[in-house]
Amino acid sequence: MFAQKRSLETEQAQGEAASCAGGWRLLMVVGLNLLILGELTWSMYASHGAGEDIASVFLKTFLPMALGTMVLGRLLLRRFFPG
Repeated sequence: MFAQKRSLETEQAQGEAASCAGGWRLLMVVGLNLLILGELTWSMYASHGAGEDIASVFLKTFLPMALGTMVLGRLLLRRFFPG
């Protein structure tokens, strides 16, 4: 009986830890999404005055930043929230 009660407490603690980690993971994903939106906005602003080269300036500014953010985000999510 004592072992069953202890295993129930352990399962509850694991469930609470998982829900807490899920909250932090959601917060990190939302933060990364906001960062991507900021990079998109900055790239559009930076390419605004480029005239005919607007597409190339936009791609040269947005793609490296977005790629870096996505790689860093993926590494952070794997590091802090495996599985």
